[in-house]
Amino acid sequence: MEQIPTSFEKKTTKADVIVAFRKFIDKGVVSPDSLDLNDPEVIKANKVLDAWAEQEEKISAGNRETRHKFNFERTMIVINAGFRDPGYLRDVLGWLDQDLENVDEESPEPLPNRGHVSKRIIGNARIFDGACLKFPKS
Repeated sequence: MEQIPTSFEKKTTKADVIVAFRKFIDKGVVSPDSLDLNDPEVIKANKVLDAWAEQEEKISAGNRETRHKFNFERTMIVINAGFRDPGYLRDVLGWLDQDLENVDEESPEPLPNRGHVSKRIIGNARIFDGACLKFPKS
């Protein structure tokens, strides 16, 4: 006789992670580095992030393209949540550039100009409130 599962795990989405961290933005936090790791709300948000990351790592295991997409999405979480500290965003830009470099090294075809892609990513994130990163004209 076929058994019907009595419970199942709810899939944690990227949107769940963004919502979990956006509440700190609403409280005026501009950098994840400013979060109190002992605060129960921060602990809860980090558990949501960890659950999503673990789930996505399992899904992307063995698939290079899916793994690269997950790395990009994980890096963009802080921008999508609304953190806007200029120094932290510079770090994020560096991580995005590293992600692109990793993709470029593993791709059979060269990627387009990474600097242009990085600028477009940050520009599309619509980072305002005085925290825009300034790029040299190319």
